[in-house]
Parts: sequence; structure tokens; C-alpha cells
Amino acid sequence: MGLLLLVWLERTQRGWLAQRLAVFGSVPMFFYLLHLYVLQGLYQACVRQWGLNQGRVFGFDHVWQLWLVAAVLACLLWPAVRWFAALKARRRDWRWLKYF
Repeated sequence: MGLLLLVWLERTQRGWLAQRLAVFGSVPMFFYLLHLYVLQGLYQACVRQWGLNQGRVFGFDHVWQLWLVAAVLACLLWPAVRWFAALKARRRDWRWLKYF
């Protein structure tokens, strides 16, 4: 399935979805670190609200729920990732940006 999606995106490089996803590919380390901090913050908020548990409150019963949360998180983080990609493209004189 992933290979079919890759072929489809490769053929529609100028499409709306492909352009949106290319933003994530331009600054993958920034997205990776940002999503880890957001997930940690969400976890801490859940622990404060409901406490530690071993039950199913923080887990997912189905894989589609996990994919849905991942898609929503990516959509929410997209503006920050787009901003950082534009900063990285604009400021080539800042050498430390090449690591993100």
C-alpha cells in the first residue's frame, strides 16, 4: 500500500497534497522533534487530568484510531513546519539550520 501511495505521489508532484507533504520532507528533523515535544505535553496533560493507569484510557483499541490521531497531529503541526521550512530556505547564512 505504501509503495502505491509513493507512486501516486510521484506522478502528481505538482498536486495539492504532494506540495503539502513536501513541506514535511524539507525539515524532517524539526517535525520529528516538534511532534515528540507535543506528544510529551499531551501525555503530561492526560496524566494530570486522569492520573497514571494501566488501562485503556491512553491507548487505542484499533489501529485506525492511531492513524487518525497521527493525521490530526500532522495537520496541526503543519503551519509550524511550513514556517520553519520557509525560515530555513530564507536564511542560508545560519549554518545550524542545515541540521534541522
